[in-house]
Amino acid sequence: MAFTNETAFINGLKTTPDQTKAIEALFNDPDFLKIWNYLKNCQKVIELKSIPGYKIRGKERFGGYTAGRKGTFVVNPTKPEHRDNPMEMVDTIIHECIHAVLDVQKDCGDTNYPFSKEITEVYEDPNIKGTPTTSKKHVDPRDKDHMDKHYGDSASSPNDEYIDINDKAQQLIIKIIRRLMKQTKVGKKTLTFENEEKRNPPSKPGGCILVLATLVLLIGSVIYFAIQMV
Repeated sequence: MAFTNETAFINGLKTTPDQTKAIEALFNDPDFLKIWNYLKNCQKVIELKSIPGYKIRGKERFGGYTAGRKGTFVVNPTKPEHRDNPMEMVDTIIHECIHAVLDVQKDCGDTNYPFSKEITEVYEDPNIKGTPTTSKKHVDPRDKDHMDKHYGDSASSPNDEYIDINDKAQQLIIKIIRRLMKQTKVGKKTLTFENEEKRNPPSKPGGCILVLATLVLLIGSVIYFAIQMV
């Protein structure tokens, strides 16, 4: 077993009734279990931690994964966004799982690997031309369009940082969260949804109405002139 403290970690995520519903549903979701079990059955040890008020570089964070000889997987269950919206915490858990899977693949191999090859993170993305970074201030100008299009804003610091997993990884998170919201009737869309909607804006209902109205006018004009010519 690769995980340490698995039971205590999962129980530590349940700080509200809605969080409990969301976490229990997540750990029964078939797509998520493929990811979790891949990590769980890997020989590399991953230490699981639930840390209220968890910070990186002085900012309170949703969570984090640190690679190394032993991986460290952290979720901050008391961050206000996690308490107000349990699906935000689900988002964080899947997000950090993605980092963990990408980290341990070289140790765990391709058997039961849960992702397509399109899923990646900024530090492994072959399309990055400059030095990989999530800092909007320090991103290489050659990479800005790619980061805007395929990454988007981070949840912890959206004004200053890009999210560090790509659009294909974010779409997997969205797929699972949509299913869990339907099952549990708790939570709402996360910032990951906002990034996807910026990339693919939903069609405006008014646009369809305008097209139909134009067609009606054109057909009416054709009929009118046909009658006049009779």
